[in-house]
Amino acid sequence: MNEFERNKVASINGVDVFVSSKFRSSQSKSISEVLNTQLKGFVNVKVCGMKYNKIYLEPYVCSNLENYEFVPGTYKYTSDNEKMFILKNKNSLRITDKAIYFGLDSIFGLSIHYLYFLCLTLSEKTLVHAAAFKIGGMNILIPAFGGIGKTFLVSKYSENKDVSIYGDDLVLLDKDVKIYPYHRPMCLYKYHYDKYLKSRLPDKLYYFYPSLLWRIVLRIRMELLDKFGWKIGNVENITHSKGYITTKVRSILSKNQIPTEGAALDKIIVIKRKKIPSVIINKIFREEEKKCSAKYVSSIVHHEWADYYRSILAYNAFTNRSTALQLKITEDLIENAFLNTEEIYEINIPIEATDLEIEQALEKVL
Repeated sequence: MNEFERNKVASINGVDVFVSSKFRSSQSKSISEVLNTQLKGFVNVKVCGMKYNKIYLEPYVCSNLENYEFVPGTYKYTSDNEKMFILKNKNSLRITDKAIYFGLDSIFGLSIHYLYFLCLTLSEKTLVHAAAFKIGGMNILIPAFGGIGKTFLVSKYSENKDVSIYGDDLVLLDKDVKIYPYHRPMCLYKYHYDKYLKSRLPDKLYYFYPSLLWRIVLRIRMELLDKFGWKIGNVENITHSKGYITTKVRSILSKNQIPTEGAALDKIIVIKRKKIPSVIINKIFREEEKKCSAKYVSSIVHHEWADYYRSILAYNAFTNRSTALQLKITEDLIENAFLNTEEIYEINIPIEATDLEIEQALEKVL
């Protein structure tokens, strides 16, 4: 397929996204809608050294294959162009020297963020499941599982116009221990909205319990979008099936609060919730302790992408790549960051800790 048969539709921190012109009109519309949702308000920054800098979305075509390896009901792989077909999901994957080709028959399962994550790991960078901000001249990374309090911290600290935000959920990390902004849409639950952001957002958000009926309605809406390219209604500011609403970063942060480039990491603060009576803060000094904490954070990253790992591991097996390549790159980069960052803390908070307790604990190590 030549360059004239593709349309550039987006750029993500140094990676261009192209969509094949061979998709049906309805498919192009549905793909465009999904990308607009996943990249709503995305803020691009310059990221140097991206060896893999193109993502191509193309129609899934698995026919007339003459020479292929077959895993019944699961995969087909042709060595002619190193393309793997994921039969159940009707997706395909091919990785060349500088680009990733992803074939799809349906918008379900399309994650542009995971495809970008692959470009990063193949370029010796990674995404960390963390919040990060610059406060008092220091760049601080706060890795944690979902639900621990990352979005709360960003919602709270962003009230201070002197604080810059790198991300509330994902942050880019490179081998030089620099962090870069990764501002995909923020997922706001009613709690964040009511307590911290209601007066700051330009549009009203409408929350209600994501009942089974509402989830069915949203599913039907997505099916109509997928099959016919029909966008039924505007649900942008209404509860998602998982209970949150996504909003543009620019709706929350001022221009001066959004970094435009990477910066050296100064401090790492790992937050955990545990069944303990009060907050416990530990400063990590020893190398072995740093490595142990790095493994914990790496596992959080792998947990974030677990649903997608099966296909990339299968692809690595077919192409005789290291089956742990993407996992190992992420682990090595995170360990390198821990070993080369002077100040590292671990904050253990009670399961029922309040926002104020989390904020007070963080203030002690900032």
